Amino acid sequence: MIFKLWGVSVQAEALYRRGDKAVVGTGTDADGKPVTEAPRNAWGFFFQSGVRVTRGLELAVRYGEVRPLDSSNKKVVRDREIGGGVSYYFHKHDVKLQADYFHLLTDVDPEGTRTLDRNRVRLQAQLYF
Repeated sequence: MIFKLWGVSVQAEALYRRGDKAVVGTGTDADGKPVTEAPRNAWGFFFQSGVRVTRGLELAVRYGEVRPLDSSNKKVVRDREIGGGVSYYFHKHDVKLQADYFHLLTDVDPEGTRTLDRNRVRLQAQLYF
């Protein structure tokens, strides 16, 4: 879902992923031992809102989360992000500069007893001609 009006935008998305097979593939690890991969069943969502402050400046905030659907794959754990960004449009989307910061929280184990805390900063420029 996306809504835009008079320089304000609100976006929301949901996801659902469920594998049909108990095993999606097999292979070998670096030692030559067989490895079986279980499906990555999960559900999640994110919400984002932005506002145009001036003709070229836009501010945005976002929260997102992915959660395991079941316990079929112990590698799939709860993953969350919260952050914001700033964009400056020199010539619409053809020439723009964007920066964002996100605080990422990832459960290290399926029970959620240990959490990995990380921060991500990104800067990107776009030139389209």
